[in-house]
Amino acid sequence: MAGSETRSLELRRLGRAGPNAGEMELLRAATLDLEPATAAWRRWLDAHDIDEAYHRSTDLLPAISANLPPDVLADEAGRLRGIRRRVWADNQFGFAALVEVAKVLEAEGIEPVVVKGAALSTTVYTEPGTRAMADVDLLIGTDKFGAACDALFASGWKRLDPVEGPFFHAVAVIDDLGRNVDVHKWVAFPRFSPVPERTWLQRAVPHTLRGHELHRLASSDELVLSVLHGMLTNSSSATRWPIDVVQLARMAPVIEAGFWDAVVASATEVQAGPIVGDALAMCRTDLGADIDLDVIEQLAATPLDRGAAQHWALCRSGITLEWRMRRYARLERSEGRKPTVRGYVQPRTQAIRTRGMSSVLGGRVERVKQIVADRTRN
Repeated sequence: MAGSETRSLELRRLGRAGPNAGEMELLRAATLDLEPATAAWRRWLDAHDIDEAYHRSTDLLPAISANLPPDVLADEAGRLRGIRRRVWADNQFGFAALVEVAKVLEAEGIEPVVVKGAALSTTVYTEPGTRAMADVDLLIGTDKFGAACDALFASGWKRLDPVEGPFFHAVAVIDDLGRNVDVHKWVAFPRFSPVPERTWLQRAVPHTLRGHELHRLASSDELVLSVLHGMLTNSSSATRWPIDVVQLARMAPVIEAGFWDAVVASATEVQAGPIVGDALAMCRTDLGADIDLDVIEQLAATPLDRGAAQHWALCRSGITLEWRMRRYARLERSEGRKPTVRGYVQPRTQAIRTRGMSSVLGGRVERVKQIVADRTRN
């Protein structure tokens, strides 16, 4: 197992899209067996202070609390328990909001699908409060997306962002209690895939959340999404995804027949197999994930979308673009419309009129600050 001073070939292949040295120590502490996990945790503590840890690192601490016994955590055990309780409470708050939104949609004959953290934390994470979430997400699909938004607005939910960009694939809604839910047209398309993931919706499986019957993405599709969302964005998922992969590798084959064949099929459908293969190779080598080499080789041999290849190459160099015009064009074509310059520019002009130029520019400045913080994190 690679130590703090050694980066495996598989980890180096991920470049800046993968975890940095400190994050890798936390990931080892959260996923490996007792002895190597303990060593990784102590190496991290020797070089870092929990109180000053970057938020991406803090998100990994609850999983470490579940993986290491209190005597190993020693003086930090109580603090990690507190962080884990906070994550549990935050998650319950989010789950309650998600169920309320689902009830509104179901009353209109719309069946939403639970995706990302809300699905993972209630399936393959066996210990409560170990999977942090930035928000909760539901997938609708394009066909009923407009009706879903209308139903939510009519029931009192409001847009978190009053301006809708031409490249948006989701709408964040918020209620009077401050609970917010992201409602998605798609979760892989148009950012990571040139085609909508329609079969993912068709493969959704029954799921119970807070006593409410719903559907969630199949675990195989969730693994592909976790990797793509983690490595191809600047979100907090950028450090959580390896634990998702390890947990899915441990648990999903038990609850989903033909899991690894389904992973290969899912990644192939969205034309991102080689990216997923690179991620799984790192998890297998550095985190001991139970993944057959044959699965990784199959993924490496599948076609990779040209746009995804460009994005992946840039992410590995530390450059994460949003590709807004590409996303706009893909969305328009998927809904039978021709993308135009006016169609893209008009909503952007409206955003400036609604928010004011200073607000728009302020948002871009904050984005630059986030990018700098991400690149300089330790």
